[in-house]
Amino acid sequence: MEEFLLYFSKLRLRLRSLFRRDRVEEELNNELRFHLEILVAEKTATGMSAEEARYAALRELGGEDQIKEECRDMRQVHYIENLVQDVHYGLRQLRRNPGFTAVAVLTLALGIGANTAIFSVVNAVVLRPLPYPQSNRLVWIAEVIPSFNAELAAGADYLDWRDQNKTFEGMTAYDPAASFNLTGRGTPERVHAAQVSANFFPTIGVTPKLGRSFTREEDQPNGPKTVVLMQSFWQQYFGSDSQVLGQTVTLNGTPYVVVGVMPASFRFPGDAEIQMLVPLQMNEARERLRQMMALVRIIGLLKPGVTIARAQSDLDAIRKRAQPPQMSGGGPGPGPMGMPAGGGAMMRVTTSGNTPPPAGSGPVRMPPGEDSGNNNVFVGRAVNAPGQEKENVMRGPTGKGPIPGNAPLVARHLSGGEPSKGTMLRAAPGTAVNSGGPGGPAGSPALGGGPHRMRMGGPPDAQLKVITLEEHLAGNLRPAMLTLLGAVGLVLLIACANVANLMLTRASTRTREVALRAVLGAGRWRLVRQLLSESLILGLAGGLAGLLLAAWGMNVMTRLIPASIGAGILNVAPVRLDAPVLFFTLAVSVITGILFGLAPALAATRLNLSEKLKEGAPGTGARRGMLRGALAVAELSLALVLLIGAGLLIKSFYRVLSVDPGFTTDHVLTMNLSLTDSRYPQAIQKRAFYLEVLRRVESLPGVRSAAFVDSLPLSPYKAELFVLQRKATESGVASDNSLLLSRLVVSPAYFSTLGIRLLKGRTFTDADDDQAPKVAVINEALARHMWPGEDPLGKLLPLMDNNTTVIGVVGDTRHEGLSTDVKSEIYAPLLQEGTPSMQLAVRTAADPVSMISAVRTQIAAIDPEQPIYNVTTLEQTLSDSVSPRRFNMLMLGIFAGIALTLATVGIYGVMAFSVTQRTREIGIRMALGAERRDVLTLMARQAVGVTLAGVAFGLAGAWGLTRFLSSFLYGVRPTDTATFVLVTVALIAVSLLACYIPARRATKVDPMEALRYE
Repeated sequence: MEEFLLYFSKLRLRLRSLFRRDRVEEELNNELRFHLEILVAEKTATGMSAEEARYAALRELGGEDQIKEECRDMRQVHYIENLVQDVHYGLRQLRRNPGFTAVAVLTLALGIGANTAIFSVVNAVVLRPLPYPQSNRLVWIAEVIPSFNAELAAGADYLDWRDQNKTFEGMTAYDPAASFNLTGRGTPERVHAAQVSANFFPTIGVTPKLGRSFTREEDQPNGPKTVVLMQSFWQQYFGSDSQVLGQTVTLNGTPYVVVGVMPASFRFPGDAEIQMLVPLQMNEARERLRQMMALVRIIGLLKPGVTIARAQSDLDAIRKRAQPPQMSGGGPGPGPMGMPAGGGAMMRVTTSGNTPPPAGSGPVRMPPGEDSGNNNVFVGRAVNAPGQEKENVMRGPTGKGPIPGNAPLVARHLSGGEPSKGTMLRAAPGTAVNSGGPGGPAGSPALGGGPHRMRMGGPPDAQLKVITLEEHLAGNLRPAMLTLLGAVGLVLLIACANVANLMLTRASTRTREVALRAVLGAGRWRLVRQLLSESLILGLAGGLAGLLLAAWGMNVMTRLIPASIGAGILNVAPVRLDAPVLFFTLAVSVITGILFGLAPALAATRLNLSEKLKEGAPGTGARRGMLRGALAVAELSLALVLLIGAGLLIKSFYRVLSVDPGFTTDHVLTMNLSLTDSRYPQAIQKRAFYLEVLRRVESLPGVRSAAFVDSLPLSPYKAELFVLQRKATESGVASDNSLLLSRLVVSPAYFSTLGIRLLKGRTFTDADDDQAPKVAVINEALARHMWPGEDPLGKLLPLMDNNTTVIGVVGDTRHEGLSTDVKSEIYAPLLQEGTPSMQLAVRTAADPVSMISAVRTQIAAIDPEQPIYNVTTLEQTLSDSVSPRRFNMLMLGIFAGIALTLATVGIYGVMAFSVTQRTREIGIRMALGAERRDVLTLMARQAVGVTLAGVAFGLAGAWGLTRFLSSFLYGVRPTDTATFVLVTVALIAVSLLACYIPARRATKVDPMEALRYE
């Protein structure tokens, strides 16, 4: 206790000495005066005169100044006082050199500001926890099918995991892909919703701001229609009415009762467009039979102390126990979502009320918003002929119309690699299913000839995936931002090297000052501290300016981040300048100040007093010149690494834009329409609506043509068929040949509206309706893969139990993006297929945006309660599809441009200072007869040496570091020779141009003036 009191007393004295210095000094003077008077009085009492007593007392007491210094040292605050003095002196020095200060601060602001802006995004994406209670224990659970690049989760698996796990405190299922037609509130609109299970709220750890969450009764099939509103929807449509509870909203023609409103701070995991929440209403009894399985997304809350690896092992064991009995033809091991991996049950799939459900499976009921445009995966196996076996996997739209025939399929959803809503159906074993015509399988022509009968087979093996929710939401944004953070780190190093060169140049003009300080007793480390204080001031000033720059750049960058790579996490964790970002900026500023200031400070204090005090002595030496050259080499090498990386991305982006998409994008207006079964219960009614829309829109002035398609180009397919052909070879070993077929439903004018070339045969006409024979148009890739060297016209495509005749071949399109491979495509006529969700494409003569109002009016004239949504142009869709590559190219290009500018300024500074320091030498050379050409060659030799050294190190660094960009490149290797050569030549040219200006100035030196130069 006594030690604590003593320490507290000393601390109080030190703080008082620091903050009340004048008062403490006055007290110290009074105390010294008191002791001196006592000694004088004692001496006077011995008989000394007053003057003699005073001198004697002073000799005995010691020097007054020395005593004061000893007292100050005892307080141990002189380090702080010295620092304050150094800061004051440093500020005066920087104020006396405004040009140097402005250039240094601006250079540092660019480097620190860029790092702060990127770090603010990294902080939101990687470091900051999600805004949910116990977010560190929230995990994402899915099954991954590598063959389809998809993450899936079946409702049956969710129920097993929820009820049998030993590692989770809670688990919830949800589907964020539901959407509804909102009517009854003015202009009809399309609203986005999420279907959530009743335990969603306690698992995530949120509660409604008003009202309540869903009850278990509301989360049952055919339960009450209730809705919880998001804050934005409540404010927009209800004017923040606190009496909103109990009111209704009409969704797809059905009234939903409002039971709650979420708080403004709540962000739905991964989707910024969610406007309301509705109950999932999963049929648990049916799910457990694994005959119809809904597809959901799953979030789990781990128990305290449970690792992800342990949780994954727990769920995997449950998944394996849930494997159904093996069917004939099945293989070992479980397939995805509990289906057998190698074969089994006969099945058929129903996606709307137009096709009857499988026998014994009960009615097929789709959840609300089934027409939201998601994808399914359907898996089956076809045996065509002895020794020949085919497996079919088809992705077809839930709620988008019937899949032709009674197909033995397992339905799965795919939507851009994310699981989405839908159903999986499995019928009773042994059900005979034909894919041929009325004559049955025996007489059905099939692909490759022979009988065609279907037998259930499992999809490719799936892998269980359990990761943190934060990692799932971050997606592709995390590697992109970490790569950019590394790039701006190089920019900061270049900025440090640049300012260090400036500090070296300035230090060379202060050699006499440093020498005088040393003569007066200042030690080397005291001088280093003095010079470092100036560097720290510059670093902090650059950090403050960089913070202002980062606040602007952060907003610009977040607007540039494409939604396709950043919407999930940035919706939940928005980017902001919070405490970690401010601390990062402060730390970077301090470290930067030390980094660029230490070497110049040490170089400036290598003292040779006799030389430095001589009048006219040179202010620099060979060692310091080498240091400046080394810094210039470092700047050039780092800039070259960034420039090569930017060059690779630019070339990759150019390659992507140079790809022929197979369709034209100019003057095409697009929009989505979704018809509800409550207003259009029959397929013929839906088709009649679409035909009337086409008739009215095509009659508008300025419209050249119009067409419907269930999936416009540059978006995911809604239906795909995966065919695995197994043929016996002469040696008896089976060989596999897989083919993925993509299916599109289009109206007759689709090909002319999109500018897709017709190569053979014909396209669809109005005569290709549901009463006519089934026909299809295929693309060139499918014709080449399926019938190599043959004429595909008249060939039959066995689509389930329908034999579809090929009537035409069109050119290939890059449907899912310019950088994706061409897929084999089958086009089916709209008049033979029923689908409630379609996309309208309108080719116009003028600006397509000017036609939006007219098209909207025509659709409203047919059905005033039918909304249109996602209205845009095909050109804008094309631009959005390449936005991730554009963002990466733009960001790295900006940083590379900053690096090039700083490096150019750096080498210019080195050469300019070299000319200044060598003025006497140049004058002597010219006085002795040297020509200007000789002087220019002399200076250029030095510049070329620095440049080539920087290029050599830069090429070595780029060769290793650009490999990290391989995932961002298309059609370009990370070590592309042309890019390396062109960027290197360009950097050398810029560097030599920066050197030429001071070198040319050196040739104009007057020998007489140079000889008098001091």
